[in-house]
Amino acid sequence: MLSIIEKIYNGYINETENVSAGKENELSEKEFGLYLKLIESLSAEQAQMLNEFIDLLCLRTNVSIEQKYIRGFKTGLLLGIECSDMKFE
Repeated sequence: MLSIIEKIYNGYINETENVSAGKENELSEKEFGLYLKLIESLSAEQAQMLNEFIDLLCLRTNVSIEQKYIRGFKTGLLLGIECSDMKFE
């Protein structure tokens, strides 16, 4: 049986490829429907500006989520280290 570290290393655990489901899909479909309605009402220049804005927003959001994931992973690792140092009497 592989350890969790071996599973991560070998790519068996990869949240970036995890399929979204449920509420997230529902919200995504609504979001895309509104985007299509909005983009149709804009001029070509405005549509380009909106798409550039969305790209930057997504990039910033991804950077923020990545930083939070790394911080959470490090916190979990530190908790594990602290727990492994416990002495039971």
